[in-house]
Amino acid sequence: MKIAMDELVKRLGNPGKCQLFLYVLLGLNYFPVVTNHLLMAVLGSKIPFHCDEDRSNGYSMANITSQSQNTCEVPSKGTHNGTTNQTQDCTTGWVYDTSEVTIVTEWDLVCQHKHLVSLSTTVYFCGVMLGGLIFGFLSDYFGRKPFILFTLYSNFAVGIGMFFVPSYAVFTSLRFVQGALMQGLQTTSYAMVMELFSPAHRAYVGAALELFWGCSYIILALIWYLIQDWRYIQLAITLPSALTITYIWLLPESFRWLLLKNKFQAADNVINRIVKWNKIPYPEDSVTLVKSQIKAMSDNHTVSYTVVDLFKTPVIRRRSLILFYNWFATALGYYGLSLSFTQLAGNKFLIFFISGVVELPAYMASIYILNRFGRRKPMAGFFILCGITCIGAGMIHSKDASLQNLSLALSLIGKFSTAGLFSVVFLYTAELYPTVIRNVGCGACAFWMRAAGVAAPQILRLGFVTFKQLPTIIFGGVALVGGALTLTLSETLNKKLPDKIEDVEDVADLEMEEVKASSERGDAGMPLKVSPDHEVDSNGI
Repeated sequence: MKIAMDELVKRLGNPGKCQLFLYVLLGLNYFPVVTNHLLMAVLGSKIPFHCDEDRSNGYSMANITSQSQNTCEVPSKGTHNGTTNQTQDCTTGWVYDTSEVTIVTEWDLVCQHKHLVSLSTTVYFCGVMLGGLIFGFLSDYFGRKPFILFTLYSNFAVGIGMFFVPSYAVFTSLRFVQGALMQGLQTTSYAMVMELFSPAHRAYVGAALELFWGCSYIILALIWYLIQDWRYIQLAITLPSALTITYIWLLPESFRWLLLKNKFQAADNVINRIVKWNKIPYPEDSVTLVKSQIKAMSDNHTVSYTVVDLFKTPVIRRRSLILFYNWFATALGYYGLSLSFTQLAGNKFLIFFISGVVELPAYMASIYILNRFGRRKPMAGFFILCGITCIGAGMIHSKDASLQNLSLALSLIGKFSTAGLFSVVFLYTAELYPTVIRNVGCGACAFWMRAAGVAAPQILRLGFVTFKQLPTIIFGGVALVGGALTLTLSETLNKKLPDKIEDVEDVADLEMEEVKASSERGDAGMPLKVSPDHEVDSNGI
């Protein structure tokens, strides 16, 4: 039995002022998520340094040449006249460009300690992996709102504490906690957004939500340029979350989740609040129908779902495996390119800013593309474009300035493509999973996305031990495979959002029967027609 949940959603405003207001509140949650996810690109960026040679070999600062900048060895004692090429490790400390204070300058994360920068990024994304699994399950079991509030306020406390950290070890430990909290906030906020809107509007709101991501990226670039002290940067991205104390009163629980958990009185309270704000009548008939359908299907018993349910049935299992890879491939390219841009030659502030700006056209274009061409084809197209441009950028080895600029341009197009993928992958995943396991599914997918966050800085380190273009080529190859896998998924454009696992399996069985019937009739090239119980028209009706 299908639950007429999408019909109820449309009767509540489709969308109304209340839904749009809640949408903005949830979209603003992306600011702490984005700034913390990308923070290590800022705090671990390249800093000019040299050995404090005036103490090691009796040199004066005037003797420091451009060749000795950012090198980990110095000429052996007595060889400063250039009569020998013998060198020795720097043992007397480092001198840094004083225009910027980062964790690199504060804790000497250069040379033999340089790996600690990428290690801190990896540890953060290990926390993100954990948060995706924990909070995905908890918010499906206990509700969306409690964990949106918990992750927001806990991160505020941790962020303030980060301003006072005394050592690299404490810094990295707190970053692990932040990673878990931020993934919980992102996953839960996105699921709640998807549950507010009908199928006809999900593409718009899903793609537009990524504009909050892109704008937060640009704001981080501006904060970095204006402050250039890592402790105050941390404070600047934390303090705005104090305003979310109002979410306690402004943000309701997801009525869709409440209904499916048989919390009918609480759901009625939320629905009444929405219809009063939107100045429309209470949809008594739709609410009664949904309640009766839920009671009939669940026999008045609630069922708890876990990650195991992602593999119990054939269609959900197949979708899960493909989505796991696609989330991994998306994040590997996105975070790999984002972290690499601040290590390039040139003005790192400008390059980082531009790498954020190029995301906005991708998000805005996706709003049109997703409604015109669906989800599957745009996602495959973005993967293929990312793969071609990244491999092309990686194949350029020349030291010629114009060719290096071409390589940077191709990398930026690759970044554009990964931004487009982000605008599709969250929406597509939310539509492919039914409500009862939507947060579990998104959380499990986020685990693999953050596994890519763990892997990306380590893959970038391969460039130091092999050749610097190898990581970009790897990102491109992984993206091409993602494009091929995407083409095997089902399209979800203008399809009803499934609520039960059976909804997905029943639609898949129906589609297979239609395909077989078409083959027997010899009209395999005709458009596939699906029962009206499983599809809505272009207006979402």
